[in-house]
Amino acid sequence: MKRGLKVLGKVFIGFIVLIIAVVLGFSWFVKANNKDYGDHNQILKSERQNAKKALVVYQPSRGKTTNKIAESLAKGINQSGYEVTINYPGKHMSKDISQYSIVVFGSPVYIGQTSTTLSDYMKSIKISDTQKVLVFVTGGELSNGELDKVETQLGSRKATEKVGFKNGEKDESKAYEIGKKIGAE
Repeated sequence: MKRGLKVLGKVFIGFIVLIIAVVLGFSWFVKANNKDYGDHNQILKSERQNAKKALVVYQPSRGKTTNKIAESLAKGINQSGYEVTINYPGKHMSKDISQYSIVVFGSPVYIGQTSTTLSDYMKSIKISDTQKVLVFVTGGELSNGELDKVETQLGSRKATEKVGFKNGEKDESKAYEIGKKIGAE
């Protein structure tokens, strides 16, 4: 009987340790998605004189999938003749985005949640009806309306295009083509 209670006690303690590890793991992912990574300003110059401008704002992901998708979208838009500014969201970003004809917002999805840092930035800006807006998310499972969650941060404005990219798929060429397409429209 005593031995059975000891085994049961060890199983119970093991279960508690496992629960704590899972909670800590989840909080690590969520924290990364809500962190302000600071200024990461990059500009892809256009070969055209007086080129239109585009802005790509994305929350970086741990596995760099979101980064690769954002950079591929930016390269496609740039190939269409735009000067493209790429940056992470945060307090360092200007709230005046009126000079951009195209605005792209991207977020990784961890545990069904998109980036609050990106959401906060999106809520702080005004987007005109003449600007094209593309929103994208990356994640292992995209089935909880994550694209709609990001789009709601635009207020009453609807995205010109919404795209979900699943982790593990080689979507950089697809992102590049989507960037070219939105830049050509």
